[in-house]
Amino acid sequence: MKSFKGYLTEREGPAWLKSASDMAFRENLMIPVSTPIFNRIFGGSLRTTVFHITTPANINATGKLQGKKKSLSAFTVADPKYYSEGIAAGGGVVFEIEADVLISAPQDLMSQPDKTGRRWLEPSYLERSMRSAISRDAYAAIAKLVKKYGGPRVSGPSAAYEWSKMRPIHTQSTGGWGEIDDGANPTMTRKQAGRLLQKMIADYIDAMEGVMSKNAKPISDYYRNVIDRKMSIRHDGSWNELVVNNINIKKVMLTRDRILNDSATNVGYFAGDEDAYENWKMKLARKFTVTEFPSADEMQPYIRKVNAKMEGQDR
Repeated sequence: MKSFKGYLTEREGPAWLKSASDMAFRENLMIPVSTPIFNRIFGGSLRTTVFHITTPANINATGKLQGKKKSLSAFTVADPKYYSEGIAAGGGVVFEIEADVLISAPQDLMSQPDKTGRRWLEPSYLERSMRSAISRDAYAAIAKLVKKYGGPRVSGPSAAYEWSKMRPIHTQSTGGWGEIDDGANPTMTRKQAGRLLQKMIADYIDAMEGVMSKNAKPISDYYRNVIDRKMSIRHDGSWNELVVNNINIKKVMLTRDRILNDSATNVGYFAGDEDAYENWKMKLARKFTVTEFPSADEMQPYIRKVNAKMEGQDR
């Protein structure tokens, strides 16, 4: 009988992990979301019960997030096939967790975490009326940053494009450091560029917080409706998304067919080795409250029951 690790090849960690500078200097707008930003804008967060899909390989990594400020992508409504298939990095395991909600939407927000645990959102995935207002205000704020750091007078999407070129980076041809547009004539040492980069990222985050603050009322009303389960999953989507943190794990739910022996591929995490699976499940139960479901379809009624109980009670 193999050990659990013998059956796994997937690396731990969230999908799409990037640095803050990767997020702050993009042609497409990215909005940072974190507890401090959320508390300053909305005066506190709502706490509710949500669900998070992951793989057996990532159970321990998720467990380590309990009580931490690092954010996690969660849902309240999802097609049951995703309980086993996963959304970003595989599935088979669903956490039932109590958590503070930072932002939410009735569809996948495509939120991406940076290495600090902060989540970043693309306004293009928000509701249309909010998307237009936030994008307009964000472009205006970025245009001011471009001007502040010596760039040209720009407006609209051109502001984000110009800003994306102003990130201090290493110039391979000379071994020096400078802005992307400096080419072979870098103007800064590596240390100077690093300090400038930190200041530019901080200014970008502050600017985007200002945009969120300006649009606080519609954003707050919108996300609270999602949390209160008043907004169902969109017809063109397969799950909603809530970005949460400060989690408390209530239960770890397993889809037996997926983990033990996937019915579609006939190859699960344990390749049909029931002894290995049962041994792993027993050890898991020493750390968490574990509930096993034969399949994802049989897990769905439980999730619906939790949502029905929580409707309108989240505060």
